[in-house]
Amino acid sequence: MLRKIPYLLNVVAILVTVGLAAYYYPKLPDRLASHFGTNGQPDGWTDKSNFIAIMLSLQVGLAVFMSTLTWLIRKLPASMVNIPHREYWLHEDRAEETTSWLGQHLNWINAATSVFLTLIFQLTIESNLMEKVQLSSPSFFIILGLYFLVISIFLGKILLKFTTIPPSNQT
Repeated sequence: MLRKIPYLLNVVAILVTVGLAAYYYPKLPDRLASHFGTNGQPDGWTDKSNFIAIMLSLQVGLAVFMSTLTWLIRKLPASMVNIPHREYWLHEDRAEETTSWLGQHLNWINAATSVFLTLIFQLTIESNLMEKVQLSSPSFFIILGLYFLVISIFLGKILLKFTTIPPSNQT
């Protein structure tokens, strides 16, 4: 069941983004802020149909790209997978276990990215519905910080696993 959670999070994030787009589209101004400076002030604008199209394309496109990458890792020859100590970790005795473990961690990164994009989409919409358009900088930096924390944890786990070979297996 735990293996299915990142897939579920990814699908839910995409569905929520689609729902947000459908719900807010008629409420959004024709021209809206699509980029904000570090002070929360808008510094880039677009029309709402472009904004919605870009957000949906980014959300779905990244999810498909990351899912394809995870699938490819299991199908590519070991020589095309770039991890430390590749000859050990992708040896035929442990290649399936290694690629499964790596794929699972990449699925979590994919899910975290989808949730992050959904939250940023929502924050951008809320900012554009305010009387004076301004991004909530504290909310943005909290979301960004949490995203970086989650990504760092999973990348750290990947690095820790593959940068060493268990002592009993070293020659």
